[in-house]
Amino acid sequence: MTKHQRASDRSTRDKMRSPGRPKVAHRAQQVLFWRLIEQGISSEEAAVQAGASAPVGSRWFREAGGMTPTDGAMVRAA
Repeated sequence: MTKHQRASDRSTRDKMRSPGRPKVAHRAQQVLFWRLIEQGISSEEAAVQAGASAPVGSRWFREAGGMTPTDGAMVRAA
């Protein structure tokens, strides 16, 4: 009986590393994003103006349920 190796085991590439914790700059981008949202700008446009991509803006908006997060980190940064 032959022993089969997984394709990932046969690969010569190193394992992918986790990018780790988001940088503080991301928090500043989110604060600016939510300030722009409060001014009535679309989530995609607000993300681009804050320095993130349009899909990221949609994700931030969706993950927050369409409301500005009121957790301590966002309140302190404002």
